[in-house]
Amino acid sequence: KILKNKDQNFVEIAQLKAKGFILAKKNFNDAETCLRDVYDENSGNKSLVSHLKAVIKMREMNEKILRNDGLVFKAYETIGDLLSMLIQTNWEKKNFNLLSAQYYRNSLKAMEKTSVRNSQLASMHSSIALCYENEFVKKYDEAVEEYRKAFDLEEGNHQEQAKTMSRIINCLDYMKTDKEAMIQNYQQFVDL
Repeated sequence: KILKNKDQNFVEIAQLKAKGFILAKKNFNDAETCLRDVYDENSGNKSLVSHLKAVIKMREMNEKILRNDGLVFKAYETIGDLLSMLIQTNWEKKNFNLLSAQYYRNSLKAMEKTSVRNSQLASMHSSIALCYENEFVKKYDEAVEEYRKAFDLEEGNHQEQAKTMSRIINCLDYMKTDKEAMIQNYQQFVDL
């Protein structure tokens, strides 16, 4: 039992160190090395296996970005999506959501250089907004701004616009927006 606890502590330390490499330096190679160093003796640790798989995929996507290989916007998006797999604490929820938002923004910039559909652009704006809306990030102004961009891009798709307007209204409610602004947004929601 004591050995198991030491192994678990060793794994947790390696996971924290790997997360530090990602948050502080966006260094996926060193993060992967940290996790691989403890993997052989702890290959049954589900959390470690999950983290290692995510970090390997992030490293691969980062290499695609550096080589400008293929759909760079998809590689940025994949990294943004995978970062959530590393979250274990409330502090990490805030910081990894903010880092995900950066990767989604990079994806959006790369998308704008290609010919993607408005629905794809809208989806990326919504992903950024969700990161800002997270209960530990609470950047509701930024979330509303991104949702409004998504809403405009969803023109003609009333179902998606309704979902997006619902998110906008939720953010405005969290922000304790004045009554008139809330009514105006509710009216826009009802008009859909």
